[in-house]
Amino acid sequence: ALVWHNGKLLALWEGGAPHEVKLPSLDTVGRYTFGGKLKHACTAHPKVDAETGEMFFFGYQPVKPYVQYAVTDAKGVIIHTTPIDIPRPVMMHDFAISARHAVFMDLPMSFSFGAMFKGGGPFRFEPKLGARFGILPRKGKGNEIRWFEAEPCYVFHTFTAYDDDDEVVLLGCRSSDFPAQITPPNRMSDRELERSARPYRWRFNLKTGKVQEGPLDDIAADFPRINDSQMGRKVRYGYGMKLKMDALHKYDFSRGTRTSHAFGAGRLGGEPLFLPRPGARSEDDGWLACFVHDHREARSELL
Repeated sequence: ALVWHNGKLLALWEGGAPHEVKLPSLDTVGRYTFGGKLKHACTAHPKVDAETGEMFFFGYQPVKPYVQYAVTDAKGVIIHTTPIDIPRPVMMHDFAISARHAVFMDLPMSFSFGAMFKGGGPFRFEPKLGARFGILPRKGKGNEIRWFEAEPCYVFHTFTAYDDDDEVVLLGCRSSDFPAQITPPNRMSDRELERSARPYRWRFNLKTGKVQEGPLDDIAADFPRINDSQMGRKVRYGYGMKLKMDALHKYDFSRGTRTSHAFGAGRLGGEPLFLPRPGARSEDDGWLACFVHDHREARSELL
């Protein structure tokens, strides 16, 4: 993924440091380590708080500490780093922030040296291990995290999180089974789509310790986005990609509705991005942009 922060465009992956990219030439500058202070991998999905200018990110690895969390100020200086203790190495692709908290996902996609040495992939989905969501103050130490148990699942991507009185609310796309997600989406069988990600809401009550969870839609979708200026705040709207990759969805969380834009026969799209209109007066005032490939004409366009 890509993030714009402190006047820099960073290209991201989860296996190491970001790479800085020049604009408008798109030339690669090289590895970006925040002045040499980055000592762990960096998620492909950091979160930037538009109000404070701070950026929040984490990295995971197969050796202890399995997860490390960091915060930079608006000038790109790392001001906080802390390890987060989990019982085993897992694939933690994304996380979320609210105005006061960071939300981590300890889900049962676990790393296995044994499976890798036998010629298999390094990760295996083990729902018997359960699923936990950790709530940490945004600049808290790792030992301050509170864990909440939830139904076993996997979550590749989140919309956002927000604080609601005693609760932290997480919006994301939940899958009941990891392997269903690694088939090319436009080739998924009906059975694979049935097990694939759907928009979902979790509510974690910091006072009672209880969790409420449930789906927001019944159509398989992922690659969720919001208006990034609202990151960490309660949003009315979210956007995503139907998992057949042939349509965009817009969700109205207040009304519980979905509207769709189909690309047309033989046309498949990518992850959307919300572009706010200059001087916008509302959350949804702007454009939704994505790349669409027309397989019949063998060309792509920015829609």
